[in-house]
Amino acid sequence: LARACRPGAAVGGLSQGARMLPLEDWPASDRRNIFGIFTDIDDTLTTEGAITDDALASLAALKDAGLHVIAITGRPVGWSMPFARSWPVDAIVAENGSVALVRHMAHSQTVPQRRMRTKRTALSLCTLAS
Repeated sequence: LARACRPGAAVGGLSQGARMLPLEDWPASDRRNIFGIFTDIDDTLTTEGAITDDALASLAALKDAGLHVIAITGRPVGWSMPFARSWPVDAIVAENGSVALVRHMAHSQTVPQRRMRTKRTALSLCTLAS
């Protein structure tokens, strides 16, 4: 369920004084500038390792509404590529953030090894054929 934050009781990782409310309680005028959604994959979009029909329908509804959708996982790029090609998402970020599988890019770019400070800062953008 989508939620919006408002001042109130603290919840989870929210700042002190914030509480979760249903999205319909968040005024449309306040969310007018949202242009995309980031979502976790594992145990958020998936149940027992498989994406659910309602999760796929929700991703499609977000895309149909004109929003960009980026799914995120710590799993390997090889596991992620089939889903990046078939799910209604703009990209999947895999390998704990080190790889972004992006649809409809005009090019691929890899940060040269000598420019990386740590392995965790590596970014490889892979173009996916539609």
